[in-house]
Amino acid sequence: MRVLFRARSLHDLDGKTDVNNVELLHELKFDQTAALYMTAGGFNNMKGLSDLEKDFESESWAASSGEFDLANTFVAKTWQFNFKTPTGKSGTLTFPMSAQLAQFKVDIHDGRPSGGGGPLLYKEWRFKGNVTSGTGIFKSSIIPPTTYFLVFQGRGNDCDNAEDFTHWPH
Repeated sequence: MRVLFRARSLHDLDGKTDVNNVELLHELKFDQTAALYMTAGGFNNMKGLSDLEKDFESESWAASSGEFDLANTFVAKTWQFNFKTPTGKSGTLTFPMSAQLAQFKVDIHDGRPSGGGGPLLYKEWRFKGNVTSGTGIFKSSIIPPTTYFLVFQGRGNDCDNAEDFTHWPH
C-alpha cells in the first residue's frame, strides 16, 4: 500500500497563508446535522456537557437519532460551529485554523480510477488547535487549553478540490 503523508505549514516561506488551501476550506460544505459520539461510559466519561445529559436521554432526542442541528461558518481563518439540540438548547464553538496541516493520501488498491487518471486516493486533512470560545451548552466545558481535532475525509486524485472531501468523522 502506498501512503503519502505530508505534515506541512499552511504558510509559505514568507509566512503568508497558502491561499489555495484557505480557499478550499471556504468551499467545504458541512451537513446540517451532527451526531454526538459517546463511548459505552456515556456521560460518566465526559466533562462539561452535563446540561445535555437529561436532554440526550429524553424521548425528543431519541426520536432525532441523537443529532444536533448544525450551522457553520469559516471566516477570517476561523471556524464557528452552531449546534442546536432537538429540545432547543444551543451553543457555539469557535476555533482558529491551525498553522499546521497533516495531510494523508492513500492508494487503497480498490481498482477505482480517479477522474484525472490514476487511482482514486483516500484523503484526509487533519487540523489540531485550541478552541477559542464556547457559548451556551458549551460554555462550562471550554477551559483553556481546550483543544480540537478536526478531520476532513474523502476520495479523489492527487489534486485537492472541495468536492473530494465529503466526510468528517462523527
